[in-house]
Amino acid sequence: MSTFQKILVATDFSDSASAVYDFTEEIAKNFEATIDLVHILKEPKYFSVDVHTTSLPIDESTKKKYRNSIKEKMETELKDNIPEKYRGKTILKTGKPADEIKACAIEGNYDLIMIASRGEGHSIFNKGSVTEKLMRISRTPVWSILKDSATNLKTIIVPTDGSDVSLEALPLAYSLAVKRNAKIELLSVSKTNFINPMMGEFKPYVQKDEAIKGYILKGLQEYIKQGTSKLQFKEEPKSANEPFQLEDKNGNTVDISIVVKKGDSAHLAVVEYAEKNGQLVVMATHGHSKLARMFVGSTTANVFRNLKIPVMTIKPDFVK
Repeated sequence: MSTFQKILVATDFSDSASAVYDFTEEIAKNFEATIDLVHILKEPKYFSVDVHTTSLPIDESTKKKYRNSIKEKMETELKDNIPEKYRGKTILKTGKPADEIKACAIEGNYDLIMIASRGEGHSIFNKGSVTEKLMRISRTPVWSILKDSATNLKTIIVPTDGSDVSLEALPLAYSLAVKRNAKIELLSVSKTNFINPMMGEFKPYVQKDEAIKGYILKGLQEYIKQGTSKLQFKEEPKSANEPFQLEDKNGNTVDISIVVKKGDSAHLAVVEYAEKNGQLVVMATHGHSKLARMFVGSTTANVFRNLKIPVMTIKPDFVK
C-alpha cells in the first residue's frame, strides 16, 4: 500500500498555487509527512532603466540578489503555510518547470508531488501546461489541486477498464481512503455503440451494465491475486452489483463499489460522474484498455483538462 512520508510541493507564489496548502497540512497530519517546497526560477536576462530607455543586460551581482530574494520568499512561504512539525526545506531550481520538478522528485526520493492544476485566472480553459506535462512524465504520483477545492474526502473515484494498468491507481486511492475514512468507487464507462447503426440491429450501448461490472470485478480479482497491491478482499464478493470491502495487512478496510456510467465519451462520462459524486479522482496515466473502450493515457489527460475537482495520477512501474 502506498504511503506519503516525503511530499514535494511546487509553488510559483500565485493564489492558485497557494490552494495546495490546505491539502498538504491534511496529508501531513494523516501520514506524519515532511513537506518541502520547490520553485523553478526564471531568471530575468534584462532590466529596464525607465520607460524611455532600452533594456540592459543584468549582471551577475543583480542575478544573485534576485535569487536570494526568491529564497527568502520561499522560506517565508514555507513558514507561513506549513506547520513546524511537518516543515522541511526549500529547493530552488532553474530550467523547464515540469522537467525540473520531475528530476527533483526523483533525486529527493519523494512519495508525492502536489501542485496547482490551473494557471492564473482560475479558468476551465486555462489549465496549467506545466502540471499536465508533469502528470505525463512523472513516475512520482502527482496530485493536482484547484483553488477552492474542498479538503474533505468522502468518495474517491478510480476510473478503470479492468486492466492492470488502470487498477494501479487503486493502492494510491486506498491509502488516502484509509486515512480519510472515505469510500472508493471503481468507475467504468459504457460507451454508445456507433459500430452497427443499421435499422433493427442498433444497440444503444455495446454491453449491459451488469456485464461490465462483472468484467471489472474479474479484473480486480486477478489484480489482487498478483499480490503487488498488498490488498485482499475482506470477504470474496458474491456479486459485482453489491458493495464489498478491501483490507490491508494492518486490518484496515475500505468500502468499494463498482459503478458504470453511460456516455458517448469516456472522459466526459468520468468528469460528469465524478463532479457529482466524488471529491477526488485517482487515475493511471498510461495504458491501453483490454476492451478498447478506454484509452487510459488520453482519457486521463482529457479528464484533467475538464474536471473541476482535484486529480491524482500515477504512472505504473511496468509502463515505459
